[in-house]
Amino acid sequence: MGLLSAAFETRSSGQTISMQSSDSEMSEFFGSGANTASAQYVTDSTALKISTVYACVHRKAATLAMLPLHTMKKLPDGGHEIATNHRTYRQLNSKPNPWQTSYEWRYMGQTHKMLRGNFYCLITYNAGRKMNELTPLNPDRVRPYVVTPQGVQYFLSENSPIPPENSTLYYAYYSLISGTQYFRADQVFHLRGMSSNGIVGKSVVRLMAESIGLSMAMEEQGARLFSNGAQISKVFKHPNKLDDPAFDRLKEQLDKYSSVKNSHKTIILENGKIGRASCRERV
Repeated sequence: MGLLSAAFETRSSGQTISMQSSDSEMSEFFGSGANTASAQYVTDSTALKISTVYACVHRKAATLAMLPLHTMKKLPDGGHEIATNHRTYRQLNSKPNPWQTSYEWRYMGQTHKMLRGNFYCLITYNAGRKMNELTPLNPDRVRPYVVTPQGVQYFLSENSPIPPENSTLYYAYYSLISGTQYFRADQVFHLRGMSSNGIVGKSVVRLMAESIGLSMAMEEQGARLFSNGAQISKVFKHPNKLDDPAFDRLKEQLDKYSSVKNSHKTIILENGKIGRASCRERV
């Protein structure tokens, strides 16, 4: 395990990487989120709260998940037919794993690929006629890495260059239950999206983080405006300083008008004169 453990050391500092799910910088390093200029931290979960993002992801994932997924058999005459008796066909069209249907598994896969750029599954080989299993892995906790012919080991990110020729690909999985696990490339089913190195797909959420973050900020600003903005058509002005009991009663009354359903209602205050509030006038 010394060879594999060394893959988790940075090439420059030699310090072992430890993951903390609450650390936004570490989450960004692992490709699960991005800080934005709008002060919004964008992840796949927060991005889905934007109605446009959710609608696009759902529509494409649901459409692709409902399409036929055939395992084809090549015939001696050059033609092909659907291999309905092959166990791969039964697995992909029935139950890829004990708790998911084919539709659910493919829907999850497309969602992972569209948002994070990668869909990973652990392939569990079962002897005999029992079907193999495809167990989904959290893309935020999977890191591909390579070992070059010279023995150099390093992580791959979505912006990493293409590895040297004859490099060996591995996957590290940071499991919350069983700790870090290491897998060979033939043990992992990896469906990737757009990729510049052919191994790690680019996260659409990270690429579009600024646009998504701006939408999140605008929604939050609008929501706070409607929840906190008191829209009052007329007020009474008090010429003198209010004592504490009077101020408390005034504040309690104003708070009742700080919502959309109470906008533009007339408020009655004490010991003042009628006036009209505007965004230019301080009351």
